[in-house]
Amino acid sequence: MCRSAFCPACYHAGRPEQEDLFALYKQSKGELILQKVYSRNWYGELHQRGFVPQLFTLMKATMKEVHYEQDCLMCGCGVSASVKYDENAQPSPAFTFIDTQKRTMSIKDWNALVFRWKMKKGGTGFEL
Repeated sequence: MCRSAFCPACYHAGRPEQEDLFALYKQSKGELILQKVYSRNWYGELHQRGFVPQLFTLMKATMKEVHYEQDCLMCGCGVSASVKYDENAQPSPAFTFIDTQKRTMSIKDWNALVFRWKMKKGGTGFEL
């Protein structure tokens, strides 16, 4: 799944900047696509320095914790992108992950990341 998260390397590099390239995971097709950062987000707000798209890949889950891999999706930080052309001369981006982080978090925190909202009173208490 793809979520926005803090990246210390991007923070120190001043990312995201307008026109920076990043990979975006299209869950419906199970593929990465190349996108550009625009000056403002969907809500018209300026982007916050260091908060960039991240790919979270579930590796193993237990009743108490989740083991996952996390990749920064900013080109030049956690992913490099190149363009290849198929037999019909159609461009197709190819991605290489540079620095995959293996991490662990509690199942409660993972559920909060997946569901992205605070459940109403009487729910299971997921919150970010």
